[in-house]
Amino acid sequence: MTHLNACLRATAARYPEQEAIVHAGQRLHWAEVDAAVDRLAAGLLALGVERGETLGILCPTQPAYILIYLAAMRVGATLAGFNVHYTAREVREYAAKVQPALFFVSAEMEVAQQLAPTLAGIPSLRQAIAIGEPAPPGWLQLDNLLATPLTAAARGQITAREMQAQPEDGALIVFTGGITGTPKAALLTHRNIVSNIAAQNHHLGWQAEDRLLLHLPMNHVSGATLLTAGAVLSGATLVMQARFHPLHALDLIATERITILGQVPAMWIMQFLSPDFGRYDLSSLRMTLVSGAPTPAETMQRMAALAPIAHHAWGLTEAAGMVTYTAAGDG
Repeated sequence: MTHLNACLRATAARYPEQEAIVHAGQRLHWAEVDAAVDRLAAGLLALGVERGETLGILCPTQPAYILIYLAAMRVGATLAGFNVHYTAREVREYAAKVQPALFFVSAEMEVAQQLAPTLAGIPSLRQAIAIGEPAPPGWLQLDNLLATPLTAAARGQITAREMQAQPEDGALIVFTGGITGTPKAALLTHRNIVSNIAAQNHHLGWQAEDRLLLHLPMNHVSGATLLTAGAVLSGATLVMQARFHPLHALDLIATERITILGQVPAMWIMQFLSPDFGRYDLSSLRMTLVSGAPTPAETMQRMAALAPIAHHAWGLTEAAGMVTYTAAGDG
């Protein structure tokens, strides 16, 4: 399989009762995720979303983001994720580059109300959709789309889109500029993502029994491909944290029995420096990963002491994720 939607269908069929998403008391199994994606896909089709169109999203890490991501792929659309720290001016500037037909915005964000006039000035935009409350005037609500009836006609439309799916279809647009440049829109196809993540899961041995802490940004390949697509392909569970807090993350690892933890060096260092670090039971971890910047040797050593496997990963957005892994003991 070289299309992420086909991978989701296969995982939902193979592990229907396996937990897929855990967030703030909400627990969804893979069959429930698949069904929610169908309803949202029906809602997108009712709004006239065509194959190849781009949908924009500005939202912290939460279940709604994953459902929108997967529903876009089910109907053959491409999802462009925007950094939650962008100003209204930056959102408009980057939206002009990718011309979204629909734009999803988390209503809880301070910038949401400022975006109403900004998005209205984007020629390609047909509709803005609020994730949560309050919705600016004229915007639709995501909850209403998720409640779209799955009529026989809607199911037929979804099936038709799935039959048209191609590995070279655009899946994600990720804005990337490295550490020095102005962000540019990189288009990742389904083949890009599935090929990289299938190799990753095979190399790292990720399985349906694994539990991954997803607290990295979804507009970046770390959240969208490494972790989310990694779970879709393997059937693993995603335990989500909307905003990183070092001790809250440690608490989630302990209470949700996380097995795989990937972070940037600064996140690891904040946790290791906390005087409360030793109070948390992290014995469930079987793999630790770090990426995004050079990592001090002491940090790698402490990561290796936490789990049987520790890796420093190197990747790039245009490759849809990680490219190579260095083990803790490598010279």
